[in-house]
Amino acid sequence: MGAIHMLAAADLIGGGYVNIFKIIPAIVLLLIWAKMLAWADKDAVVAHLPRIPLNIGMLGSMVVAYFLFFLLPYYFVTMPLLVVVFAVDIGTYLTIRHQKVGLDDLKSQFHDWLHSFGKKKEVKAVAGQVLLVTKNGQPIEPPAGDAPDRPAYDATQAALTDALKKGAEQIDVDSRSESGTLKYWVDCVMYPGAGLDRAAAGTSIGYIKAIAGMDIEDRRK
Repeated sequence: MGAIHMLAAADLIGGGYVNIFKIIPAIVLLLIWAKMLAWADKDAVVAHLPRIPLNIGMLGSMVVAYFLFFLLPYYFVTMPLLVVVFAVDIGTYLTIRHQKVGLDDLKSQFHDWLHSFGKKKEVKAVAGQVLLVTKNGQPIEPPAGDAPDRPAYDATQAALTDALKKGAEQIDVDSRSESGTLKYWVDCVMYPGAGLDRAAAGTSIGYIKAIAGMDIEDRRK
């Protein structure tokens, strides 16, 4: 909100209070800083570092740096101050990480990140699971563990995986009752499936209809 007000003030006739070319570098640095904080938050868990204290320290330094940027005069003093505090933030985190687990793995991460530009992300099948695709034939990447659609994805895997391993030519998922939610046919013989309750069957049906491009609210199909 503050940035919007500053950009609006720059257009005031006779104002000249904000130089748009001076505020843009500060906004760009803020976006980079926020991206770095998000990465450090996830990396701290992997590196077994004190996540909460590090988050508080780095976020606090960013808030103080930008408070001084808007409070103090002389742009050519405050802008370098932002850059210095940003560099100290990064250096402090990397130093702590180096002492704890080292930095060798970051080199490979950075190398993979550089080579990811311009390349289409390849979705690979997970061992023991069915590779789901959209109606256009595009493979679907498994959702993250905390993603809202992860339970529906897991229910769909539970409905399809075992039946397809046994060579099923037809799989029926029914969420209308607690029993008989999953059935499949192998060589024209029906077999009852297991491990799929009514709620899971309902989320599975909705998920399959969504990736197939169907209307989820249409209960007739």
